[in-house]
Amino acid sequence: MVVSIDEKSVPLLKRMLEEQNKEAVRISKCGVG
Repeated sequence: MVVSIDEKSVPLLKRMLEEQNKEAVRISKCGVG
C-alpha cells in the first residue's frame, strides 16, 4: 500500500503507530499471564 505522506499527516501517522504499540504492549502483558 502506497501512502502519500505530506507534512501534516506525519504526526498523525506517528500517533497512530504509538496507539497501536500501546495496544500491542497491553495485549501482550495481559495475554502472557
